[in-house]
Amino acid sequence: MGGTGVAVNLLTFNLVRHLTSIAVVPAGIIATVVSIAVNYVGFRYFTYRDRDKSRRAREIGLFLVFSAIGLLIENGVLAVATYGFGWDSPLQSNVFKFSGIALATLFRFWSYRIWVFRVLPESPGASQPGSRGAPGRKGAVRASGTAGWPRRAGPPGSFLDEARASLRSATPGILAFIAARTGSLLALVLLGSGTPRHTLHRLAVHWDAAWYIDIARHGYDHSLHPPVAAGHPSPRSNLAFFPLYPALIKAVHTALPVAGWGGAALLVVGACALVAAWGIHAVTAYCYGRRVAVLTTVLWGIAPLAVVESAGYSEAAFTALAAWALLAVLRHKWPAAAALSVAAGLTRPAGVAVAVAVMAAACHEVVQRHRRRRASAVPDPPPAQAQASGPAPMRLWQPVTAFVAAPLGWLGFIAWTGRRMHDWRAYFRIQSMWNSRFDFGIHTAGQFRGLFTRDPSAHLSFSITALLLVAGLILLAVTIAQRQPLPLVIYSLIITAIALGDTGHWSSRGRFLLPAFPLLIPVATGLSQARKRLTPIAVTAGLGTLTACYGAYVMLYSVRAP
Repeated sequence: MGGTGVAVNLLTFNLVRHLTSIAVVPAGIIATVVSIAVNYVGFRYFTYRDRDKSRRAREIGLFLVFSAIGLLIENGVLAVATYGFGWDSPLQSNVFKFSGIALATLFRFWSYRIWVFRVLPESPGASQPGSRGAPGRKGAVRASGTAGWPRRAGPPGSFLDEARASLRSATPGILAFIAARTGSLLALVLLGSGTPRHTLHRLAVHWDAAWYIDIARHGYDHSLHPPVAAGHPSPRSNLAFFPLYPALIKAVHTALPVAGWGGAALLVVGACALVAAWGIHAVTAYCYGRRVAVLTTVLWGIAPLAVVESAGYSEAAFTALAAWALLAVLRHKWPAAAALSVAAGLTRPAGVAVAVAVMAAACHEVVQRHRRRRASAVPDPPPAQAQASGPAPMRLWQPVTAFVAAPLGWLGFIAWTGRRMHDWRAYFRIQSMWNSRFDFGIHTAGQFRGLFTRDPSAHLSFSITALLLVAGLILLAVTIAQRQPLPLVIYSLIITAIALGDTGHWSSRGRFLLPAFPLLIPVATGLSQARKRLTPIAVTAGLGTLTACYGAYVMLYSVRAP
């Protein structure tokens, strides 16, 4: 049935384009609506004719909701290609229409199969112990705490096997994340005062994004006091920005020069956001199960400042590295954790949070191993006997090496900057030029005091940022009370401390909190326990609408940097 829907979609799209004067994207929307009607008839009366038919109104309602999300995904791809890059020839339009159909089909297949056309409930006694219908560990939440974290038992497979299994598990969360980001991008286009191309260009080069592109094109400054940049009242060196993200932009531009520098930045951000969503799902599913993981991934995609996940900022790249580093720590993959920590330290100043989390976990592992060895009077078994009885014990040098290597990326860039400027304090002096210092929250306390002593209505972002910081503190306390694994708690604690203790732009503090995805796990846990299955959908849809509008305000109309 899926092939029939694709054929109807493409045929209708080309007929509308060639027989009428309707533009490309509206023609794509019309074609999608026609295919939705065809798909429902085919799914209900052919593909899923044996599924539950007792709640037809609910079925049709959910079908329309998920079909609308698929419509946004499908035609969002076509809109970005048409209005963002100007690829609107008949061949190009068909290529990107088909690409959007393929992406939306993945989402529709999952949503229709799981939510819309539900399997009839089994009769009592149909499930036998040990069968797939028997109750098991699927709905259970793994116990975890700050004194330890889950270990997954069983023989390890190859890296590719584990990656495929992880991606299959994360597909629902990634598709829901794509739907959330697509809705946010459409809100930007609809609420923007200019053309869609202008809106995408602004995402690629607005505020900090312009500095990253400048580094990718021209490299780093050679002086602490470079010429005054356009729009800045004082000289500010681009050495305040870490190098990995601009290096990725340069690599993509070298491979795809037709995309331009702004297009290369958006391609990097889009890919990094998907990898970050995958990593967030993997970490959360490892500790709390797939349902909480999907909701956490969606919440990260609809966070108040999630607009920067689709703009030329480095938060998406950093969050991707941080999430996978934390997963490596939880699974005791110390070489991978160390390498990812080094990469995170080369992406943002907040890389120190990843490094400290890895170092604390490595230290904890060494201490625990030492305590177990002292408590056990039984000598280590011979290698052959150990292999027969279970997986080989982890080598002690791995956590020790991870402890040493984890901060090298962050420290290496600080040292390189000092050597380049012939001043070991160069990086911190450059940050001072950007009015960014760590004062343990004194400046933040003054801003909160000003919230009650002056009228903040001149810029909405002031009040929203204050609310986000308060919410971050509350969620941090809940995170600790939830007894999340030690690496997640330390990581969230340091990210929150950076957001509260920095003296930089007030309106950017909410963005500083964005990589702290473990703070969203308590919210996702609460939503996963809702009695009605539609409650999480309604809540996330409402929040997504509000945050999409706020993201459009911040990126297109606010005079404050996000």
